[in-house]
Amino acid sequence: MNLEIAQYLVPFKDDLQKHYSWPFDVNIPKSKFGFNFTGKNMFANTLQLKSQLQNAAIRARDNEELKLLADYFIKEWGGHKNNFDILNLIEKHKKISFSRDVPSNFDFEFKNISEWSKWLCIVCPAWAVIYDARVIYSINAINYLTGSKYKIFPMPEIRNQKINFLDISTLILNDRLSSTDSADPRFATDYHFVDKKIAYVQYADLIKKVGSQLYGKRSAGHIDAEMLLFSLADRQIFEDVFLKVKSGKKGNARIEKR
Repeated sequence: MNLEIAQYLVPFKDDLQKHYSWPFDVNIPKSKFGFNFTGKNMFANTLQLKSQLQNAAIRARDNEELKLLADYFIKEWGGHKNNFDILNLIEKHKKISFSRDVPSNFDFEFKNISEWSKWLCIVCPAWAVIYDARVIYSINAINYLTGSKYKIFPMPEIRNQKINFLDISTLILNDRLSSTDSADPRFATDYHFVDKKIAYVQYADLIKKVGSQLYGKRSAGHIDAEMLLFSLADRQIFEDVFLKVKSGKKGNARIEKR
């Protein structure tokens, strides 16, 4: 699937700074942590924010200092207001912090995946990426646009009206289901969806491969690929899905609208 995603993203890969949009008030991390920002756009400021958070996490003297960083990045920057145990999250991820590769024996549970993967991308920047609903939508949508050959990645909850307008999982299932498939939802889940227990590891590996294909050996290629998929989700990718549904095209037909 990485080939299909990379091919779709090629026309956009050098314009990430133009496409990326996730505004945040730089004065908050300046005031809280003494961070500095010199970027001319949101993309540059976001990269500088992540880099300074990573350095601050390395220098942190205890879990309370780490909690301040995680609280800001998950709740203020990320917009997650869920009440979950951040100190427990920090302690759990200390076991793998700043590892160079995805650990083979680690419980990446799906619960709160959008929240904890934000912290993971700070303490494991070499390979971790945010499991964001927009990015997952983009992956599943490109799967649909190119023939629905691959399993569906489970989606975290999202409030984006555009993305919720067309249920991408249902569209893929419409292509994948055969006349012999069982109507039992458990069958569809097992056969057509990526298992939630391994979803994060498969996702991180997929994004890494896409990043390598788009940006070569650039160390942050996986981060750029994730941010590009995020940026295009409710714009170009949604438009392509909408056009395909509207036109009734099936199979491997590719919507060309550039």
